[in-house]
Parts: sequence; structure tokens; C-alpha cells
Amino acid sequence: MEQAILRISIFLLLAAVVLFLIFGKTKTVEQKYKKGSERDFQQAHAEGQIEVSFNQNGIRGRIDDLTRTHAIEYDFAKKWAEAIGQALLYSSVKRRQAGIVLILEGEGDKKHLDKLIYTIRTKRLGIDVWTVQNLKDKKVKIKI
Repeated sequence: MEQAILRISIFLLLAAVVLFLIFGKTKTVEQKYKKGSERDFQQAHAEGQIEVSFNQNGIRGRIDDLTRTHAIEYDFAKKWAEAIGQALLYSSVKRRQAGIVLILEGEGDKKHLDKLIYTIRTKRLGIDVWTVQNLKDKKVKIKI
């Protein structure tokens, strides 16, 4: 009798662990929309060709969003400085206006947006900037 109870207890414990592993880590639909990878944001918001590769004068790269008018880099807010360099390179290679879509994940990311805007203004870099906060919202153009 004790062995049967022990077997049932072990089975129930294992079943609970398996159910947790299957369902415990599943994100809600709302969580999936609020967070995503850089590529998820590109696919949700790009207006041109996504992931356009180039190799010019030994310089290789991949443009996140190449439209008729812009070469656009998508990056999370903490990578704002890297986004400037990439946007300028892409715009030079493709002879299009430089653009950055800055992905803001929370209130703490405003400081990165402020640094980006300050740098573009003071150095007169001529980069267009949009922000986006989640996958289902539209990107918002920032006046610089």
C-alpha cells in the first residue's frame, strides 16, 4: 500500500513538473506584443525591403529597412550610438536619407532617446528618427 502511494505521489509530482515546463513559461499574447527581437520590430514596422545586404569597397553590412527614400537602422535604445554609425554608413552606401527606429522598452529608455536627439542636433547629422514601444503600435517620427 505504501509503495502504491509513493508511486502515485511521484507520478503526480512528475506530471506537475511537466505541466509547469510546458505551460509555466508560456507568455501571454500581450507579453508577446510588448517585447520582441530587433527583427520582430523590423518585420512589424518596416516600410521597405528588410535585411538588404551590401558589399561595397570591401565594406559589408545589412540594412534593416531600405525604402525608396531612407536607409533605416532598427536598434534598442541602449544601442543608440551604434545606431548612428550604422545609419550613416547605410545612407552613404545606398545614397539615401539616414534613419533610425529606436525601440523603447520602458521609461528608462528616454535618457537614451535624449542622447540620440542631442547628438544628432548638435552635430547636425541629418538623421531622421522614429520611436516604437511595442510590436502592435505604429512608429512615431521625432522632430529634431
